[in-house]
Amino acid sequence: MKKTSIVLSFLLIGSMVFGQVGKRREALEERIKSLKIAFVTEKLALTPDESEKFWPVYNQMEAERASLMAEKKSDFGDDITDKEAQLYITRHFDIREKEIQLERRYIDKFKTLLPDRKVAKLLWVEKQFRQEVMSNIINKARNRNR
Repeated sequence: MKKTSIVLSFLLIGSMVFGQVGKRREALEERIKSLKIAFVTEKLALTPDESEKFWPVYNQMEAERASLMAEKKSDFGDDITDKEAQLYITRHFDIREKEIQLERRYIDKFKTLLPDRKVAKLLWVEKQFRQEVMSNIINKARNRNR
């Protein structure tokens, strides 16, 4: 666990720069994806057989999740009308409902691949990974401002 955290911290701190675009951003995203794979595999104690079955399904879920996130993105200016604001609110909740449906659908798929205790732990592990990434970003920003 410490080993994963140290590697995660080192790689994120070593390569994280706000506002990156293009190849550097893609490289960073690939590093984070690799770290997430290692983190989740370690935390769930996935066997090689479980990993072989789990990761293709998980990656499919992540692709669908990214598609939903892309739907969320919109330009929200101060000059929108009340009607546009109402449409934004409606769309926001529609997308959140789709996210929950997606998660429920994939949890059911994961339950056919992994023991229930590992599926339940996956929800916690994903949150833990996001928290560690955010913590590293915040620490990097604090260190930069010193």
